[in-house]
Amino acid sequence: MADIHHNSILSDLLVEQSRCLLQYVGECWPWMSGDDAERCRIDELVTRQQQGVGRLADLLNGRRQSIDFGTYPTEFTDLQYLAFSHLLGLLVENQQALVNVFQHAATDSAEDVQAATVIEEIHATERDNLSRLQEIAAKQASNGAA
Repeated sequence: MADIHHNSILSDLLVEQSRCLLQYVGECWPWMSGDDAERCRIDELVTRQQQGVGRLADLLNGRRQSIDFGTYPTEFTDLQYLAFSHLLGLLVENQQALVNVFQHAATDSAEDVQAATVIEEIHATERDNLSRLQEIAAKQASNGAA
């Protein structure tokens, strides 16, 4: 049976992941560019991340824990009418922080095999999302320099 400490880690991860900048961007779309191809790439990352949120919520629900998705940080509300290149930099920075949170959580929950497995699988997806965001940012930077 999972202990309170591990469930607390899972709850914290749920809030961190469900209220990160990538999820905010998926709901609010705060930049001015109308590039549909880039929007589709970002939407794909948002969807992949939402699947991880669902897995964490399902695990907590299965453990009869309360589910709290939290609220977006208030500083996100200032992010309106941004240049896409600027927003990409913020997304990469926020995604790197999220990857770090999952890395620490994986270490802290190693004794809870069920939680550790889910955390590590989501961590891998978040690392891949970071890599994809970095690729989009690099492409955007090279297009801007051309």
